[in-house]
Amino acid sequence: MMTFNDSLHQIKTPEGFSFIVSTYELRNLSPWIKPSEHSFDDLIFYRKLILCERKSLKRQLKRGYKPIKVLNESEHFVWFINKELFNSPVTCASEDRMKFEISEADRDILKGNMTDRLARQLLS
Repeated sequence: MMTFNDSLHQIKTPEGFSFIVSTYELRNLSPWIKPSEHSFDDLIFYRKLILCERKSLKRQLKRGYKPIKVLNESEHFVWFINKELFNSPVTCASEDRMKFEISEADRDILKGNMTDRLARQLLS
């Protein structure tokens, strides 16, 4: 039997903010995380899965994290996963099947690759 406390997780950001996050929100991150034997609590404890302010995007990219999703409660915070555990759920269709053109920057975003220049463009 699952208790009320089993469905909530306390998350602290490197900036000092604390959030109570539901298991449902963490499960919604699953498509971007490679399957492993670790639980979400383990990933958070070992800093493989982190929640940071959006303005620290460049710093987290340098540290080897990939942005995966925005926190449901506030768009000022973004979930990041360690690049070794990053799983891109998006696949690119072949050019002949596409009805519109995707730019090189869009392809990089779909693959999970983001340059500093592109990150600055998206944040401004």
